[in-house]
Amino acid sequence: MNRIILVVGALLTLVVTCAGCSTINSDGSVTAAHPLLGTKELQLTAGYALPPEAIAAGIILIIVMDPLAPNWKIEQSEPQPGVFHLAMKKKAIANDGGGDGEARVVFMRRASALAKEHGILPDQDSPGYSVLEFNEGVESNFPFARRVAYGVVKVGDRR
Repeated sequence: MNRIILVVGALLTLVVTCAGCSTINSDGSVTAAHPLLGTKELQLTAGYALPPEAIAAGIILIIVMDPLAPNWKIEQSEPQPGVFHLAMKKKAIANDGGGDGEARVVFMRRASALAKEHGILPDQDSPGYSVLEFNEGVESNFPFARRVAYGVVKVGDRR
């Protein structure tokens, strides 16, 4: 969340500084200053060029979206041996375009990984863990709401 606020603040600062200023002279004429990023454009084709502001906005968009980062952040704790509490939060701005049912899949994948980490391999009758609790919902945070999921897994339970 703090990262998003920091990036939005940086974006606003960049826009203001890139806009440039102009001076009104005493005779009423206007002397325009050049923008901070310059007036050169990146020529992509014979008829299309990108202004420096569009390039800067694209870079900031990539930083905010972070397309290579995982969509879910998982925090886990082990209050008792073999019992894990998992708290999952989805990225505020996700690039997958969906998310319905995704939380349960990510949760089950993590539960399976925990069982394997503890030397318990799945068999035909049981995955090597049991889900004691699972809830999912939406947290309404500023400026973006995000999907969340919470659950408790017991590793080694053959139910």
